[in-house]
Amino acid sequence: MKLSVPLNWDEKLVDSLCDGKYPINDFYGNLPEDLIGGGRSSVLFSAGNSKKMVSRLVKKIHDAGFKFAYLMSSPCLDNLEYTQGFQKKIND
Repeated sequence: MKLSVPLNWDEKLVDSLCDGKYPINDFYGNLPEDLIGGGRSSVLFSAGNSKKMVSRLVKKIHDAGFKFAYLMSSPCLDNLEYTQGFQKKIND
């Protein structure tokens, strides 16, 4: 069995889990505020999340040989996901 670990953007968590002791397949997470939302409450996040910090932690996860999945899970986007402009924002 391989684990999929929710990430709260705490670097200590990443350091402690990327040592190979645990059967981890991947990490997943999202920023507290983003375009789509990820279905996780913002109170689950460490303070001071920035795109730069997120990039650093995702690189650390990849360098340790694990995958990272960014959560995009919103109950309703008012059909904006079908418009060209919104699709461009998602891709950006």
